[in-house]
Amino acid sequence: MDAYRSIPWVFVMFILVIVVSQIIVFVHFPYHGIPVFALSRDRPWGIITSWLAHTRPEHISYNITYIGGFSMVIVFLHTVIVYLLIRMCNMRELVVRNWSRMHDRLIVLNTMLAHIVPSIGQYIRDLDKGVPICGSSLMAFGLFGCLFPLSAYLITIPIVRMFRNRIRTFHYVSTIIFSILLMVIIVSIQLNSENFLKVMGYGSPRANVRGHIMAFACGLIIEYIGLSMLNLRYFKRTQKLR
Repeated sequence: MDAYRSIPWVFVMFILVIVVSQIIVFVHFPYHGIPVFALSRDRPWGIITSWLAHTRPEHISYNITYIGGFSMVIVFLHTVIVYLLIRMCNMRELVVRNWSRMHDRLIVLNTMLAHIVPSIGQYIRDLDKGVPICGSSLMAFGLFGCLFPLSAYLITIPIVRMFRNRIRTFHYVSTIIFSILLMVIIVSIQLNSENFLKVMGYGSPRANVRGHIMAFACGLIIEYIGLSMLNLRYFKRTQKLR
């Protein structure tokens, strides 16, 4: 499989549109687009559009940096996984290409839901009148959450390959190992909850900590479920590894 085909191009173009749109709104709209796009009680459409508006240059620069950084790591992990599935596990190229295409769309959907789901929750419960919510940090933390299942899946592949003589089907064993590794990661986060909360913005007066945690959880859960379903769908017929 050619290198350029293994890159999740839909996700890459989606992130570029996200970044460019934010810059255009910040530079050309009055008050950086807050009166139009921010989430408030009288602007429920902000559930979908609040990522476009930012309060100050530092706000947008931090969010773009985090979104860009996490996205590059996700693209790298996705590309390496595709390579390992073909080279290390001897998967059929057509099957892996279909997996790659569907996972490409999964991380786009994941990024969108990581913003929309917490925004709905905040609109229903946490939104104070006169205090609009804006910024794309929810997308950033959703991508951050997405990294953990993706990393666990990457580690799973060489482990499965190591025990190939005892494995008859790839999809069941890899899903079990993948789930165990992810549980180890989650337990590690719980044991270091204080540091985790600091990463989520706890202690910063302007940080949307609850929204960040919800976005992180959303990204992690959706990516885990999506990877598990793709694994079972595309590699169910894979026989004993060679």
